[in-house]
Amino acid sequence: MMGFSGAWIGSLSALEPYRPLFLGFTLIALLLAGFRIFRRAKDCDVNGTCATRRARRTQKFIFSVVTLLAVVAFAFPHLARFFY
Repeated sequence: MMGFSGAWIGSLSALEPYRPLFLGFTLIALLLAGFRIFRRAKDCDVNGTCATRRARRTQKFIFSVVTLLAVVAFAFPHLARFFY
């Protein structure tokens, strides 16, 4: 919609000095999300909503995929030299 292309974003280096800050925020967000997802589930909330086993498994699966993608994104600058 705004015309951002992969080539333009790939050449954007103005945010590179802030990379450790972004990695830290991402790590904190993943840790907090992992804590909430993998803790023991309550039986039911006050308003009567309950988390089913299937919903919890789906949440854990999606979280695992997102975490794997984040780890690949973290490691990519170090592994990129093997591809070029």
